[in-house]
Amino acid sequence: MKAIYRFMAIVLALALVFSLGSVALADEGGEVNDTASVISPAPEEGALPLTVQLNGQMVNFPDAVPEMRDDRTMVPVRAIAEAMGCEVGFDNDVVTIKNSETAISFMIGSADYTVKNGEDVQSLKMDTVPYISSLDRTYVPVRFFAEAMGMTVAWDESANMAVIYDSEALAANIDKNFTVFNSWTSEQPETDLNAAIQAAAEYSVGIAILGDEKIEIGINGALEMAYQGQNYSIKASYDMSDLAGLIVTGATEEEAAAAKAAMEEMLSNIVIDIIYDGQKDIIYMHSVQLASILSSYVGFDINPDAWFSFEGIMGMLYGDGMASIIESASDIDSVGDMVVYFAELGNASEIVANTAYVASIADEIIGDDQWVKSGSRYTASFNAKTAGEDSLLKQFFEGSEMSELNGKIVLNGSAVELSFEIADANSSVELNVEADETTAVMSMLMKIDGVEISMDMDMTQTVGGEAPVVTLPEGAVVVPLNNLLVA
Repeated sequence: MKAIYRFMAIVLALALVFSLGSVALADEGGEVNDTASVISPAPEEGALPLTVQLNGQMVNFPDAVPEMRDDRTMVPVRAIAEAMGCEVGFDNDVVTIKNSETAISFMIGSADYTVKNGEDVQSLKMDTVPYISSLDRTYVPVRFFAEAMGMTVAWDESANMAVIYDSEALAANIDKNFTVFNSWTSEQPETDLNAAIQAAAEYSVGIAILGDEKIEIGINGALEMAYQGQNYSIKASYDMSDLAGLIVTGATEEEAAAAKAAMEEMLSNIVIDIIYDGQKDIIYMHSVQLASILSSYVGFDINPDAWFSFEGIMGMLYGDGMASIIESASDIDSVGDMVVYFAELGNASEIVANTAYVASIADEIIGDDQWVKSGSRYTASFNAKTAGEDSLLKQFFEGSEMSELNGKIVLNGSAVELSFEIADANSSVELNVEADETTAVMSMLMKIDGVEISMDMDMTQTVGGEAPVVTLPEGAVVVPLNNLLVA
């Protein structure tokens, strides 16, 4: 994976913000695939019908519909094969499915099958066997068949839908419009996602509350982080002593001064240690100040040396935690790969529609037509306010209450510069980032209803060094945060 794609994630995150309305813009369920006209029987009351989507289009079945057997989605072989442009042949109990590149053969009632690609022949096993239904139709498990034909298969529980799509073709089609950016990234250093990486950052935050009397608050902090694969360790420190005068009171000036001094001392050195054990999908946090705050919340004292644990956070977000995220991210080599990767984090039934939508937005930001070259420097700018009438950025802009939506990206050697502005009648955000494979400098100004928040951050990153320690100190007291917050 290219180091620069960590930065590119920022750009595509902007595109994902704009894609919130993509479902409304896309046809519900996609177009009907002409190769298999379909009328499905009505599902049981209260249940969604079991359906199949192929490359964003709904596949319907003329005389037999998908079934669930042994927790597997089974589909009539001829209908799904012809929908994918394949030919189907029957010779007694032997079924052959082929296109111009791949041939699959299997026997009804057997889990064994062969896949032939040119001279390469593989003998494999399905996890459930094909069968002939009461309607005299041959059924196969959709996952085995689709994956054997080089497709990706996903399941959308909310839609009761098996989703089949060609992820490589999706990415390749997108990349046709991003040759400038992909050429530039191909020249950047590779990052070994399994290597230990050390990162450090220093930042300052300024908060100004405007009114009859302007209140200014400064917060300074630092981060030290090590990460490797699925594991992270972070030490964060903060000086928030400016808050003391806002949150303490006293009956007399002397009492108020004493309370303020005590609060300043406590807030001047807030330290939070964070460990993420990716194999177990557990986050551990330790902070004396956090323990004090939670003690007030739950109404009893908590050991200030306690480590708070929270289990399953990545599993809740992504199903099977960080492992699949790291594995998928390691295959990102182009804009197309990145767009498909982001789309796959959402609902399976919306992957193809969201891929097309996000790719269109990204095309208006870093597509080939956006770049102006001057020597080794490439510059791309976008402005939703002045974009063409058919621009998705403009449509998003005009459908919102925004007054500004613009940005600029500069590629120069191994460096990237990003500036971005978004505003409406009551708020605005200005963001500027300069980054390469080892350093990043960021500044941000946010204005919201009479409050101004500024942030400046310098970050460095080096490959190598010690791996993050994800084991707790011997004898550590662990307080499960999941149960504590519920209580």
